[in-house]
Amino acid sequence: MEWEDIINKIKSMENKILIIGSFQDKCYNAKNLTEIYNKNNIKTYELMNADHSLEINDTIKDIEQLKIILEKIKEFIEEDI
Repeated sequence: MEWEDIINKIKSMENKILIIGSFQDKCYNAKNLTEIYNKNNIKTYELMNADHSLEINDTIKDIEQLKIILEKIKEFIEEDI
């Protein structure tokens, strides 16, 4: 499935969605993301310098970023509880 297909599928969904990506990930095409930024059911968290596995390749920074990612996931899950 191509990125364009994924974006179209996400745009058509009505359930809550959390997208975590990085602008350095070649698979994360930020120019197409503008179509989903304004959807109320979609939240995004974007890293600046991480690869496709959301790693920066600096162990300490990777751990710090992982803590932030886990907090974003926790906030997302707890939003409607």
